[in-house]
Amino acid sequence: MGANTATRLHGRNLAFWLDITAGGALTDYSADTMEVTGLPGEVEFGDVTTGGAQGHKHFPGLQKQEFSAKMVCNPIAATGAYEAVRTYQTDTQTRSFEFYPAGKGAPTTGLPKYTGECWIKSIDMPVKTTDVVIMTVHFVAENGVTQALTT
Repeated sequence: MGANTATRLHGRNLAFWLDITAGGALTDYSADTMEVTGLPGEVEFGDVTTGGAQGHKHFPGLQKQEFSAKMVCNPIAATGAYEAVRTYQTDTQTRSFEFYPAGKGAPTTGLPKYTGECWIKSIDMPVKTTDVVIMTVHFVAENGVTQALTT
């Protein structure tokens, strides 16, 4: 490690919050979350190349975020991550989420924060007889993701 280790972030403090009933209050699922991938996401680019151009030219368009959370699956716990996502196929409204890659709350002010509304697209739950049950929840952000810093 270099001399400037104080500015480096570690994923062990990640915080992932999701509302359990689509339209409800946010609940902390950090203790069940192993990994979040796909955020902050991508922006679509339209090709606006015209005659005489030396290469392609692009124009930025809409945000397009799909992201995933790999979570420990405990179907017995009434307040666990599985309970929060198991009814996703009957959702009729989006769910609020918050993701803090390096943690939430003091003393982590000034660190990345991603928030928004999302749909649960699918859940993968591969099962192996010699391992704990893990699920990957795939989300689609609705109307973009807000990027900010923790305060």
